[in-house]
Amino acid sequence: MARSEVKGPWFVAMRAWLDANASGEVSARVLERMPAEHRGALREPLPSEWYPEEALASALAAVDAEIARGDREAFLALMEACTEIGLSRFFRVLLRISTPGFVLRQVPTMWRQIRRGAGEVEVVEQDGIAELRYRAFPWFEDRATSCSRWAACAR
Repeated sequence: MARSEVKGPWFVAMRAWLDANASGEVSARVLERMPAEHRGALREPLPSEWYPEEALASALAAVDAEIARGDREAFLALMEACTEIGLSRFFRVLLRISTPGFVLRQVPTMWRQIRRGAGEVEVVEQDGIAELRYRAFPWFEDRATSCSRWAACAR
């Protein structure tokens, strides 16, 4: 699989969610589900650090198993909560005063700020509808960590 990395804020937001919503025992079980070499990304995440995509995939699989317990709706709610935690105040204000189309057009720029390596995203607008199209991102098809399930949720 092509080398891909993700920026630390993903892990910072997930760690903040765990600290606010999960017991120490549940957080420990989430970490235990992750391969040892990736646990530090979620245990003590650094916002400026680039982490291997495998670390994020294993963290997502672990919270899916331990917290959402495979329930799609529960997992999506958790991802939405982590996304809200990860948004800066400025961006929250921007979301409130902007149209969905404007925000979606910014996704390719945001993608390049939080990911490097494999994968591209483009916004296609037609008849007042903006659609995100992801390409060449092998993690959407990673059956070992159920990323293909998450990709389907994002459509």
